[in-house]
Amino acid sequence: QSVENALVQIQNQAGELVAEDLRQAQNSLAEITGTFSSDDLLGRIFSSFCIGK
Repeated sequence: QSVENALVQIQNQAGELVAEDLRQAQNSLAEITGTFSSDDLLGRIFSSFCIGK
């Protein structure tokens, strides 16, 4: 669905919307394939820090 949305946005020349749709498509594929995402990386980095103390 996100890839289809990106194709529509490309035709409408809405670059910022294309980028967001492609990011969502990448995240969906990462969930299916089990690949490592940037959210995983941030989670691992900040899991060992105590922020706010």
